Amino acid sequence: MKIGPINFPDDLIRAIRRDGLVVFAGAGVSMGVPAKLPNFSGLTKNIARETGAERADSEPDDRFLGRLHKKGLPVHSLVEKALYTAPGSATPLHHNLLRLFNSPQKVRIVTTNFDSLFEEASTTVFGESTVVYRSPALPLGHDFTGIVHVHGSCGKPTEMVLTDADFGRAYLTEGWARRFLLAMFRKYTVLFVGYSHDDVVMHYLSRALPPEDTARFALVADDTNVDEWLFRGIRPLPFKKPSEDDYSILDEGVQALADYVSQNLLDRRKSLVAIASGMPPSDDETVDQILDALSEESTTRFVLRAARNPAWVRWFDSRKLLDSLFEETILTAIDKQLAEWLVDNFALEHHRELIFLISRHRMNIGSWLWYLLGREIGLNKNIEIDRLTLSTWVSLLLGTMPKIADQHILLWIAERCADIGDVNGILTVFGRMISHRLEVKEGIVWPDEKTYDSDKMKFDVEFSAPCDHWNLNEIYTKYIKPSLNQFALPVLSISITELEAQHATLVSWGESDISWDSSSFHRSAIEPHEQDRLHKPIDVLIDAVRDSLVTIGESNPSLSDSWLDTLSKSGAPLMRRIFIHGLNERRDKSADERLRFFLDRHGLHDVCAHHEISRLIADLYPGLNGDRRSELIDLILAYEWPDREDERFAELTARKYFDWLQCLTTADPSCKIANAAREKIVAEYPDFKPKKHPDLTHWMEIGHFEPRSPYPIAELLDKPASEWVEALLAFRGDGFRGPDRDGLRMTVCEAAKKNAGWGFDLATELRKRSRWDTDLWAGLLHAWEEWSADKNRCLLILGWLQTKELWEHNLYQITRTLSSLVRDGGKSCATTILGEANRTATVLWTEVEKDTDIPDSSNDWLQLAINKSSGVIAEFWLDSIELWRNVQSPKPDRLDDAYRSALNQILLGGTKACGLALTILASQLAFLLNVDYDWTKEHLLENFDSDNDPKRFQQSWHGFLISGTLNPQVVDEIEPYLEKSLNRLDHELVTRRDRFIEYFTALICFYVSDPLEKWVPIFFKNANPHDRKEFAMHIVHLLRGMNAEQQKDLWKRWIKPYWEKRLQGLPQPFLPEEIAEMAEWVPRLDTVFEQGVTLAVQMPPAKFEHSSIIYNLSKSDLVSQYPEATAILLVYLLKANSPVYFWHGLTEIMKTLNREKVSPLVLKELEILLAWKGFA
Repeated sequence: MKIGPINFPDDLIRAIRRDGLVVFAGAGVSMGVPAKLPNFSGLTKNIARETGAERADSEPDDRFLGRLHKKGLPVHSLVEKALYTAPGSATPLHHNLLRLFNSPQKVRIVTTNFDSLFEEASTTVFGESTVVYRSPALPLGHDFTGIVHVHGSCGKPTEMVLTDADFGRAYLTEGWARRFLLAMFRKYTVLFVGYSHDDVVMHYLSRALPPEDTARFALVADDTNVDEWLFRGIRPLPFKKPSEDDYSILDEGVQALADYVSQNLLDRRKSLVAIASGMPPSDDETVDQILDALSEESTTRFVLRAARNPAWVRWFDSRKLLDSLFEETILTAIDKQLAEWLVDNFALEHHRELIFLISRHRMNIGSWLWYLLGREIGLNKNIEIDRLTLSTWVSLLLGTMPKIADQHILLWIAERCADIGDVNGILTVFGRMISHRLEVKEGIVWPDEKTYDSDKMKFDVEFSAPCDHWNLNEIYTKYIKPSLNQFALPVLSISITELEAQHATLVSWGESDISWDSSSFHRSAIEPHEQDRLHKPIDVLIDAVRDSLVTIGESNPSLSDSWLDTLSKSGAPLMRRIFIHGLNERRDKSADERLRFFLDRHGLHDVCAHHEISRLIADLYPGLNGDRRSELIDLILAYEWPDREDERFAELTARKYFDWLQCLTTADPSCKIANAAREKIVAEYPDFKPKKHPDLTHWMEIGHFEPRSPYPIAELLDKPASEWVEALLAFRGDGFRGPDRDGLRMTVCEAAKKNAGWGFDLATELRKRSRWDTDLWAGLLHAWEEWSADKNRCLLILGWLQTKELWEHNLYQITRTLSSLVRDGGKSCATTILGEANRTATVLWTEVEKDTDIPDSSNDWLQLAINKSSGVIAEFWLDSIELWRNVQSPKPDRLDDAYRSALNQILLGGTKACGLALTILASQLAFLLNVDYDWTKEHLLENFDSDNDPKRFQQSWHGFLISGTLNPQVVDEIEPYLEKSLNRLDHELVTRRDRFIEYFTALICFYVSDPLEKWVPIFFKNANPHDRKEFAMHIVHLLRGMNAEQQKDLWKRWIKPYWEKRLQGLPQPFLPEEIAEMAEWVPRLDTVFEQGVTLAVQMPPAKFEHSSIIYNLSKSDLVSQYPEATAILLVYLLKANSPVYFWHGLTEIMKTLNREKVSPLVLKELEILLAWKGFA
């Protein structure tokens, strides 16, 4: 890139912008005015002159100084003295090299100079000093900022690298300079300034240069010695010297580079807009400036928003910036910007320039550009388009359509043609939309398992259209069908051509013939029909041919006859069906004429056209004269079933006669000859019945299947249960669609609900017959869940529930029926029979605890428990306890012995069933602590301890974490087990991990005075990244429901100190997923919003992917209340990587900020970042 008098490579510019540059400064930087310091050779000559030492012409400087040093001469002090006594100060080159970095904290300058002129210049450039390192105490080469004196500096002369021995220590024996430089070269792009290829320093530096992992450049005078630089892996950047000792061009070039890269984004925008607003540039420097801008998304936007002159199209294209838009390749974000610029500015206005561009690329258009063009042509109604321009674009778009194209484009451009009345354009688009593409797939075959024969492989041959049925039908029904009186013939022609081509393709693959093809089979009827509900694109073609043929028949009968004749001779079954339908619609012909026209060209028994022939004959028959009727019946009766060897030949032939004669008598019930012929067939075959769909060879039906009972409820209740019991037991169902046992069981249940006595009688009858295994019990037990206000009936139900013979097949339903008595506050009779119900539960448990059909492990113990008898019994006892307490005044503070005994029975038995009961009881820990603290603490709480039985530990926490509630009492009791449980998140609690984190978050927010002292460190010790994200997210949810005082308390008590510690990396550094969630806290902390922003913006930037922080801000009053803090927060968020939808609401925020007072510095930074992100 030409900047000032020097060409700087793009890689160098990019390195500067991404803070990846190191300036490596040599003696030449300090030789200019006003410093005028000597280079290494100059220093050596001065020492030689001062000491009077003799020196051979070829002796290297470092070796000469080393020889003097060995003689005892203080060469290091002499060099220091020479530099200290020099009168000069920092040169413009020092200042401009520092300006390549935008702050003192980002400076990376490595120098072999001993002077401190860079330090001096830093104070001038930045107003503050920069960190300085001096050998041998060097920083890490792969991670440093500041000024590094890699060979030492004045002030510590003994550590200056001057002699060959010094160089040996620095680069070989001790190697501290080599280690630093090796790491630096591997990480950063390096620009050498002030060196020549034969400097002593360069000989040593070359030993520290690793393979070219990164770019290295050197500013060098003229273009001599290029090969020497390239040999060292350094690319020379030459500049012309006006005279031998005139390096002013170097100063100008570096100054120009510093000016260029130090522009802020707003300055660059201003400069680029000024250039792009005019004609494209031709001078190298401006050209390079534009090309550099087009390497970044943000600056590309600046250029493209201003470049409106069509000349820019050729300018970009001549530099191959648009090539990827005309290829099928993955486009960059900049490519997409260029595509949108082309379309937005030149598709409708200056369209010729864009068409010329497409032609220069051999009429190839990439998918993305094609889509944008189609969208612009079809949807941009703000710019008028004339018919010629539109037809040009339609032709071009259809001719360049990608293999996989967005079908909506075709719909949109057809609609645009309709807007200006261009029916020919619509027909052109329609013709493209109906075109087919062959698709061949491997078909399903059933080869012998032990053999493989490729000759038996099948192909599935299908067609795919550029668009689906809906879009194609929209074009046809909205824009073509209403104009068929003008365009029926071309519509008919293009549609028939397409259908015939499809059939020919199928024939060539052996998938169709004159008697069958898949397209015809798919379409039940040519006319609209309820069987044709699953539409395909080909249906629109069929409709178009059908409607066009009818329209032609109405306006031009002779032309219609010609088309009908042509269609009747087609080898495609679909064409012949359309012929028959079209003939039937010719109302200008009499019935006799239509029949004769048909019979002269077609047979009566074409299976493919059966529906159309049946419909034609049914429509014609009432209008035929007697002779024609007799002729038709004779033709019907002349039919023979094709296979004379078939043993059912006579029956199948007769069935065909019957179906046709049924058609005729249905069409005209009064026809004597048809009725007579039909009766003769019926007399011989009395079982023949009319078909449900006689005109169709195949059809579909859709129905809803549900259990059906053989008897209605009323019928069951009309007779005593004793008269029904045998029939109810014997019934097995009538097959797939008839009554079944499920339907019968449901009806028995409803009958027992309506008449409890009938239900009890049925139970008695079943007991008499010892039919404990019948599913009728399930119906009765379900009915008894209704219970009754009658105490005696309720006791009768309890008696049945205690019947042991019933338990084997119905235990779960029995426990459900019992539990329903006390569930949800209890039935009306519950309190009066509660004692007997409790005894029933106790009796049932003796059977329930024997249940062995319980797995040893589960991902959801609570779900398992509520679907098992043991869990239901546990639920019963909890509901029973609540009823018992509610009827007492005052409420007891402990359970009585009976309830304690019952809970001990289901909890402490040690069976699998007891484990499920434990899960239910643990889910109601808060309730049990309230009703009997001592029993709960002694028998239930110990199960939350991970040191005890692992399965019972897991079952307890599963129950509690799903249905448990937190209150101060629960927290006090469960806290001792919480720390141990955190250690088990990867083990027993892994499936309830998120729920555990949710409870833990609520606990430390509301129930712990100082979470930072104990709980936060413990949490971070055991939490994985997902847990930490969940923790931060749950705090967001909790903040939503807090009032102002609660927010302030939470902020002061622990959130603020927690956030401050996290910023210090305690107890652990931030994770990106945490940061996004913690930033969401800020809009929720409206009472301390400013303080929240202060802490939030100190976090590292993160990706805000599923965040509503901007939207929430836009809907709040925080922006107007705290405009400065809001702007600071926006600056932070704009530096993060976030999708476009994250910024929904930004416009509203900016409108408010523009009305409020925000400091100029913040506003300027905000404006720069908004421009960088592409927001206007």
